[in-house]
Amino acid sequence: MPTIEQIARVWNDVRSVKSQVAVDLQGAIRSAVLARMSRAPVIYGARHTRESPATLFYTRQEIARGAHVIEQNLSLVQALTETSLHPGPLQLPHDLATEQRIHERLAEAGLENLVIINPGAGWGAKRWPAQRYGAVARALACCGLRSVVNYGPGEDQLAREAEQASEGAAKAFAFSLTELIALTRRAKLFIGGDTGPLHLAAALQVPTVAIFGPTDPARNGPYGARSVVLRNAASQTSLSHVSRPDPGLLAITTEEVISAAPGKRVRRRLRMKRGRGSIRRCSLGNDPRHLFTLAGQATDVLPSVLRGKVSTVLSAAGTRRRRREVRQA
Repeated sequence: MPTIEQIARVWNDVRSVKSQVAVDLQGAIRSAVLARMSRAPVIYGARHTRESPATLFYTRQEIARGAHVIEQNLSLVQALTETSLHPGPLQLPHDLATEQRIHERLAEAGLENLVIINPGAGWGAKRWPAQRYGAVARALACCGLRSVVNYGPGEDQLAREAEQASEGAAKAFAFSLTELIALTRRAKLFIGGDTGPLHLAAALQVPTVAIFGPTDPARNGPYGARSVVLRNAASQTSLSHVSRPDPGLLAITTEEVISAAPGKRVRRRLRMKRGRGSIRRCSLGNDPRHLFTLAGQATDVLPSVLRGKVSTVLSAAGTRRRRREVRQA
Protein backbone atom coordinates (compact mmCIF):
# COMPACT_ATOMS: atom_id res chain seq x y z
CA MET A 1 0.00 0.00 0.00
CA PRO A 2 1.28 3.52 -0.76
CA THR A 3 2.25 5.71 2.16
CA ILE A 4 0.66 9.06 2.97
CA GLU A 5 3.86 10.75 1.79
CA GLN A 6 3.69 8.98 -1.58
CA ILE A 7 0.02 9.89 -2.02
CA ALA A 8 0.77 13.52 -1.19
CA ARG A 9 3.62 13.58 -3.71
CA VAL A 10 1.36 12.24 -6.48
CA TRP A 11 -1.35 14.73 -5.49
CA ASN A 12 1.06 17.65 -5.78
CA ASP A 13 2.62 16.40 -9.04
CA VAL A 14 -0.75 15.96 -10.74
CA ARG A 15 -2.07 19.34 -9.67
CA SER A 16 1.10 21.21 -10.58
CA VAL A 17 0.54 20.49 -14.29
CA LYS A 18 -2.70 22.53 -14.32
CA SER A 19 -4.27 20.42 -17.05
CA GLN A 20 -7.20 21.68 -19.07
CA VAL A 21 -8.42 18.19 -19.99
CA ALA A 22 -7.91 14.77 -18.38
CA VAL A 23 -8.63 11.51 -20.21
CA ASP A 24 -9.04 8.33 -18.15
CA LEU A 25 -8.14 5.39 -20.41
CA GLN A 26 -7.97 2.79 -17.66
CA GLY A 27 -11.55 3.04 -16.49
CA ALA A 28 -10.72 2.15 -12.90
CA ILE A 29 -11.80 4.00 -9.78
CA ARG A 30 -8.27 5.00 -8.82
CA SER A 31 -7.45 6.32 -12.30
CA ALA A 32 -10.71 8.29 -12.35
CA VAL A 33 -9.92 9.75 -8.92
CA LEU A 34 -6.47 10.70 -10.17
CA ALA A 35 -8.06 12.49 -13.13
CA ARG A 36 -10.33 14.41 -10.75
CA MET A 37 -7.35 15.25 -8.53
CA SER A 38 -5.79 17.06 -11.48
CA ARG A 39 -8.50 19.74 -11.22
CA ALA A 40 -8.93 19.62 -14.97
CA PRO A 41 -12.30 21.21 -15.78
CA VAL A 42 -13.06 18.51 -18.40
CA ILE A 43 -12.60 14.80 -17.70
CA TYR A 44 -13.21 12.29 -20.50
CA GLY A 45 -13.93 8.62 -19.90
CA ALA A 46 -15.75 5.67 -21.40
CA ARG A 47 -19.45 5.18 -20.75
CA HIS A 48 -18.82 1.53 -19.92
CA THR A 49 -15.75 1.07 -17.72
CA ARG A 50 -13.93 -1.75 -15.97
CA GLU A 51 -15.21 -0.39 -12.65
CA SER A 52 -18.58 1.31 -13.08
CA PRO A 53 -18.20 3.83 -10.18
CA ALA A 54 -15.37 5.45 -12.17
CA THR A 55 -17.95 7.15 -14.39
CA LEU A 56 -19.06 9.28 -11.45
CA PHE A 57 -15.83 11.30 -11.78
CA TYR A 58 -16.21 12.10 -15.49
CA THR A 59 -17.68 15.28 -16.94
CA ARG A 60 -17.86 13.75 -20.44
CA GLN A 61 -18.65 10.12 -21.24
CA GLU A 62 -18.07 8.63 -24.68
CA ILE A 63 -18.90 5.24 -26.14
CA ALA A 64 -15.59 3.40 -26.62
CA ARG A 65 -15.59 1.76 -30.04
CA GLY A 66 -13.56 -1.20 -31.26
CA ALA A 67 -12.82 -4.73 -30.05
CA HIS A 68 -9.30 -4.19 -28.75
CA VAL A 69 -8.51 -1.89 -25.84
CA ILE A 70 -6.09 0.08 -28.04
CA GLU A 71 -8.88 0.79 -30.51
CA GLN A 72 -11.21 1.72 -27.66
CA ASN A 73 -8.67 4.14 -26.20
CA LEU A 74 -8.08 5.71 -29.60
CA SER A 75 -11.80 6.25 -30.00
CA LEU A 76 -11.88 8.23 -26.73
CA VAL A 77 -8.99 10.41 -27.87
CA GLN A 78 -10.69 10.89 -31.23
CA ALA A 79 -13.79 12.18 -29.44
CA LEU A 80 -11.61 14.76 -27.72
CA THR A 81 -9.48 15.83 -30.69
CA GLU A 82 -12.20 15.40 -33.34
CA THR A 83 -9.60 13.87 -35.66
CA SER A 84 -9.25 10.41 -37.18
CA LEU A 85 -6.52 8.41 -35.47
CA HIS A 86 -5.02 5.05 -36.47
CA PRO A 87 -2.42 2.87 -34.74
CA GLY A 88 1.02 3.26 -36.26
CA PRO A 89 4.53 1.91 -35.70
CA LEU A 90 5.71 2.52 -32.16
CA GLN A 91 8.97 4.41 -31.85
CA LEU A 92 10.80 3.56 -28.63
CA PRO A 93 14.03 5.28 -27.61
CA HIS A 94 17.46 3.80 -28.34
CA ASP A 95 19.90 4.27 -25.48
CA LEU A 96 23.33 3.45 -26.84
CA ALA A 97 24.89 2.78 -23.44
CA THR A 98 22.07 0.40 -22.51
CA GLU A 99 22.23 -1.36 -25.87
CA GLN A 100 25.95 -1.95 -25.38
CA ARG A 101 25.44 -3.17 -21.81
CA ILE A 102 22.82 -5.70 -22.91
CA HIS A 103 25.07 -6.84 -25.76
CA GLU A 104 27.89 -7.48 -23.29
CA ARG A 105 25.67 -9.30 -20.78
CA LEU A 106 24.32 -11.63 -23.44
CA ALA A 107 27.78 -12.26 -24.90
CA GLU A 108 29.17 -13.04 -21.44
CA ALA A 109 26.34 -15.53 -20.87
CA GLY A 110 26.79 -17.04 -24.33
CA LEU A 111 23.23 -16.26 -25.32
CA GLU A 112 22.47 -16.18 -29.04
CA ASN A 113 19.27 -16.89 -31.01
CA LEU A 114 17.44 -15.45 -28.06
CA VAL A 115 13.97 -16.34 -26.77
CA ILE A 116 12.45 -14.39 -23.89
CA ILE A 117 10.17 -16.32 -21.56
CA ASN A 118 8.21 -14.38 -18.96
CA PRO A 119 6.52 -16.44 -16.23
CA GLY A 120 5.26 -13.44 -14.23
CA ALA A 121 1.94 -11.61 -14.52
CA GLY A 122 -0.11 -9.07 -12.60
CA TRP A 123 -1.96 -11.67 -10.54
CA GLY A 124 -1.90 -15.40 -9.95
CA ALA A 125 -4.78 -16.39 -12.21
CA LYS A 126 -2.84 -15.12 -15.24
CA ARG A 127 0.35 -17.07 -14.46
CA TRP A 128 1.02 -20.26 -16.38
CA PRO A 129 3.17 -22.57 -14.17
CA ALA A 130 6.83 -21.56 -14.08
CA GLN A 131 8.01 -25.17 -14.36
CA ARG A 132 6.28 -25.46 -17.72
CA TYR A 133 8.18 -22.45 -19.00
CA GLY A 134 11.35 -24.32 -18.10
CA ALA A 135 10.16 -27.34 -20.11
CA VAL A 136 9.49 -25.06 -23.08
CA ALA A 137 13.03 -23.66 -22.80
CA ARG A 138 14.45 -27.22 -22.83
CA ALA A 139 12.58 -28.04 -26.04
CA LEU A 140 13.63 -24.83 -27.77
CA ALA A 141 17.25 -25.49 -26.83
CA CYS A 142 17.09 -28.52 -29.12
CA CYS A 143 16.67 -26.04 -31.98
CA GLY A 144 19.63 -23.92 -30.96
CA LEU A 145 17.45 -21.31 -29.27
CA ARG A 146 18.57 -20.06 -25.86
CA SER A 147 16.07 -18.63 -23.41
CA VAL A 148 16.24 -15.72 -21.01
CA VAL A 149 13.81 -15.78 -18.11
CA ASN A 150 12.73 -12.19 -17.58
CA TYR A 151 11.35 -11.27 -14.18
CA GLY A 152 10.34 -8.15 -12.31
CA PRO A 153 10.06 -7.13 -8.65
CA GLY A 154 8.63 -9.88 -6.47
CA GLU A 155 8.97 -12.52 -9.19
CA ASP A 156 12.32 -13.97 -8.10
CA GLN A 157 10.83 -17.30 -7.04
CA LEU A 158 9.01 -17.75 -10.35
CA ALA A 159 12.21 -17.04 -12.25
CA ARG A 160 14.20 -19.55 -10.17
CA GLU A 161 11.57 -22.25 -10.71
CA ALA A 162 11.59 -21.72 -14.48
CA GLU A 163 15.39 -21.64 -14.59
CA GLN A 164 15.73 -24.82 -12.55
CA ALA A 165 13.11 -26.63 -14.63
CA SER A 166 14.97 -25.68 -17.81
CA GLU A 167 17.97 -27.80 -16.68
CA GLY A 168 20.45 -25.22 -17.94
CA ALA A 169 18.56 -24.21 -21.09
CA ALA A 170 17.51 -20.83 -19.66
CA LYS A 171 19.07 -18.12 -17.52
CA ALA A 172 17.13 -15.75 -15.29
CA PHE A 173 17.82 -12.02 -15.44
CA ALA A 174 16.18 -8.91 -14.04
CA PHE A 175 16.19 -5.85 -16.28
CA SER A 176 15.31 -2.20 -16.04
CA LEU A 177 12.71 -0.92 -18.51
CA THR A 178 15.32 0.47 -20.92
CA GLU A 179 17.31 -2.77 -20.65
CA LEU A 180 14.18 -4.81 -21.38
CA ILE A 181 13.55 -2.74 -24.50
CA ALA A 182 17.11 -3.34 -25.68
CA LEU A 183 16.85 -7.07 -24.88
CA THR A 184 13.50 -7.48 -26.62
CA ARG A 185 14.85 -5.90 -29.82
CA ARG A 186 17.33 -8.80 -30.01
CA ALA A 187 14.77 -11.56 -29.40
CA LYS A 188 13.67 -14.08 -32.01
CA LEU A 189 10.56 -14.96 -30.00
CA PHE A 190 8.68 -13.99 -26.83
CA ILE A 191 6.62 -16.46 -24.78
CA GLY A 192 4.52 -15.29 -21.86
CA GLY A 193 1.12 -14.40 -20.45
CA ASP A 194 -0.94 -11.24 -20.48
CA THR A 195 1.56 -8.80 -19.01
CA GLY A 196 3.54 -5.70 -19.92
CA PRO A 197 6.61 -7.40 -21.46
CA LEU A 198 4.33 -9.35 -23.84
CA HIS A 199 2.82 -6.14 -25.18
CA LEU A 200 6.25 -4.54 -25.40
CA ALA A 201 7.41 -7.44 -27.58
CA ALA A 202 4.37 -7.08 -29.83
CA ALA A 203 4.98 -3.34 -30.11
CA LEU A 204 8.55 -4.06 -31.22
CA GLN A 205 7.26 -6.52 -33.84
CA VAL A 206 8.79 -9.56 -32.13
CA PRO A 207 6.81 -12.80 -32.80
CA THR A 208 4.96 -13.83 -29.65
CA VAL A 209 3.28 -16.88 -28.19
CA ALA A 210 0.73 -15.49 -25.73
CA ILE A 211 -0.73 -17.78 -23.06
CA PHE A 212 -4.08 -16.39 -21.90
CA GLY A 213 -6.39 -17.32 -19.07
CA PRO A 214 -9.00 -15.05 -17.46
CA THR A 215 -8.40 -11.99 -19.66
CA ASP A 216 -9.95 -11.81 -23.12
CA PRO A 217 -7.33 -11.80 -25.91
CA ALA A 218 -9.81 -10.16 -28.29
CA ARG A 219 -9.62 -7.12 -26.00
CA ASN A 220 -6.23 -7.48 -24.35
CA GLY A 221 -4.18 -9.61 -26.72
CA PRO A 222 -0.87 -8.64 -28.35
CA TYR A 223 -1.56 -5.99 -30.98
CA GLY A 224 0.04 -5.32 -34.32
CA ALA A 225 2.56 -8.19 -34.48
CA ARG A 226 2.64 -11.80 -35.66
CA SER A 227 1.22 -13.56 -32.65
CA VAL A 228 -0.09 -16.94 -31.59
CA VAL A 229 -2.60 -16.77 -28.77
CA LEU A 230 -3.51 -19.87 -26.77
CA ARG A 231 -6.61 -19.88 -24.60
CA ASN A 232 -8.69 -22.79 -23.35
CA ALA A 233 -12.50 -22.82 -23.40
CA ALA A 234 -12.55 -23.39 -19.63
CA SER A 235 -11.22 -19.85 -19.04
CA GLN A 236 -13.92 -17.39 -18.07
CA THR A 237 -13.24 -13.72 -18.75
CA SER A 238 -12.67 -11.90 -15.48
CA LEU A 239 -10.63 -8.96 -14.23
CA SER A 240 -10.81 -10.12 -10.60
CA HIS A 241 -7.30 -10.14 -9.21
CA VAL A 242 -7.41 -13.60 -7.69
CA SER A 243 -4.31 -15.58 -6.83
CA ARG A 244 -5.62 -19.10 -7.45
CA PRO A 245 -4.67 -20.61 -10.83
CA ASP A 246 -7.18 -20.30 -13.65
CA PRO A 247 -8.37 -23.82 -14.61
CA GLY A 248 -8.40 -22.99 -18.31
CA LEU A 249 -4.88 -21.62 -18.17
CA LEU A 250 -3.66 -24.78 -16.46
CA ALA A 251 -5.32 -26.85 -19.20
CA ILE A 252 -2.96 -25.38 -21.81
CA THR A 253 -0.19 -27.93 -22.18
CA THR A 254 3.52 -27.53 -22.61
CA GLU A 255 3.17 -29.33 -25.93
CA GLU A 256 0.75 -26.74 -27.28
CA VAL A 257 3.03 -23.87 -26.32
CA ILE A 258 6.10 -25.49 -27.84
CA SER A 259 4.21 -26.31 -31.00
CA ALA A 260 2.97 -22.75 -31.38
CA ALA A 261 6.52 -21.41 -31.73
CA PRO A 262 6.77 -19.91 -35.23
CA GLY A 263 9.55 -20.53 -37.70
CA LYS A 264 10.32 -23.37 -40.08
CA ARG A 265 13.55 -24.12 -38.27
CA VAL A 266 11.77 -24.73 -35.00
CA ARG A 267 9.03 -26.80 -36.57
CA ARG A 268 11.52 -28.91 -38.50
CA ARG A 269 13.84 -29.65 -35.61
CA LEU A 270 11.43 -30.12 -32.72
CA ARG A 271 11.22 -33.89 -32.53
CA MET A 272 10.64 -35.29 -29.06
CA LYS A 273 10.29 -38.80 -27.71
CA ARG A 274 7.01 -40.06 -26.42
CA GLY A 275 6.90 -39.99 -22.65
CA ARG A 276 5.67 -38.14 -19.64
CA GLY A 277 5.64 -34.42 -20.21
CA SER A 278 6.68 -34.80 -23.84
CA ILE A 279 5.12 -35.11 -27.27
CA ARG A 280 5.70 -37.28 -30.30
CA ARG A 281 6.05 -34.61 -32.98
CA CYS A 282 5.92 -30.85 -32.59
CA SER A 283 4.18 -30.12 -35.85
CA LEU A 284 1.33 -27.97 -34.60
CA GLY A 285 3.20 -24.84 -35.66
CA ASN A 286 2.30 -25.73 -39.26
CA ASP A 287 -1.39 -25.87 -38.48
CA PRO A 288 -3.10 -22.59 -39.40
CA ARG A 289 -5.90 -23.41 -36.98
CA HIS A 290 -3.44 -22.67 -34.17
CA LEU A 291 -2.11 -19.46 -35.70
CA PHE A 292 -3.59 -16.08 -36.31
CA THR A 293 -1.91 -12.83 -37.19
CA LEU A 294 -2.89 -9.62 -35.45
CA ALA A 295 -2.39 -7.28 -38.38
CA GLY A 296 -3.45 -4.07 -36.72
CA GLN A 297 -6.46 -5.62 -35.02
CA ALA A 298 -7.33 -8.35 -32.55
CA THR A 299 -9.28 -11.44 -33.56
CA ASP A 300 -10.94 -14.19 -31.60
CA VAL A 301 -8.88 -17.22 -30.63
CA LEU A 302 -9.39 -19.97 -33.16
CA PRO A 303 -11.76 -22.81 -32.30
CA SER A 304 -9.27 -25.67 -32.16
CA VAL A 305 -7.16 -23.79 -29.63
CA LEU A 306 -10.24 -23.05 -27.56
CA ARG A 307 -11.08 -26.74 -27.48
CA GLY A 308 -7.52 -27.57 -26.55
CA LYS A 309 -7.37 -30.38 -29.10
CA VAL A 310 -3.98 -31.37 -30.43
CA SER A 311 -3.26 -32.96 -33.80
CA THR A 312 0.34 -34.09 -33.99
CA VAL A 313 0.69 -35.24 -37.59
CA LEU A 314 -0.06 -32.95 -40.53
CA SER A 315 0.78 -33.67 -44.14
CA ALA A 316 2.47 -30.90 -46.08
CA ALA A 317 -0.24 -30.92 -48.72
CA GLY A 318 -3.00 -30.78 -46.14
CA THR A 319 -1.27 -27.94 -44.33
CA ARG A 320 -0.95 -25.88 -47.52
CA ARG A 321 -4.59 -26.54 -48.39
CA ARG A 322 -5.81 -25.47 -44.94
CA ARG A 323 -3.59 -22.39 -45.00
CA ARG A 324 -5.25 -21.32 -48.27
CA GLU A 325 -8.68 -21.93 -46.74
CA VAL A 326 -7.83 -19.77 -43.71
CA ARG A 327 -6.59 -16.94 -45.94
CA GLN A 328 -9.73 -17.08 -48.07
CA ALA A 329 -11.88 -17.01 -44.94
